[in-house]
Amino acid sequence: MKKKKALIFAVLAIAGLLIYYFAYERRPKGPEPIGTTGVVESLEYSISSKIAGKVTMVCCREGAQVKAGQLVATIQNDDLKAALRQAQSALSAQEATA
Repeated sequence: MKKKKALIFAVLAIAGLLIYYFAYERRPKGPEPIGTTGVVESLEYSISSKIAGKVTMVCCREGAQVKAGQLVATIQNDDLKAALRQAQSALSAQEATA
C-alpha cells in the first residue's frame, strides 16, 4: 500500500513539473519582434540652417504646417554682410589692377 501511494505521489509530482515546464519555462522571454511592411509617417521634423547665427524672427507658430521653401525664421546676418562687402571690395581691387 505504501508503494502504491509513493508511486501515485511520484507520478503526480512528475506531471506537475511537466505542466510547470511547458506552461512557464518554455514561453518566450520578453516581447516578441514583429515583422511587417508599410509606410511610416512622421508628424514632427527637425530643421537646420546652412549657416550659424542668431535667430531674429520666427515666422510661423509651433505646430503650423509649412510648405517647402516657405520662410520659417530669419537669422541675423551681419557677419555675412561684412564678408560680402569684403569680397566685393577684393573683387573691385582685382578688377582695378587688371
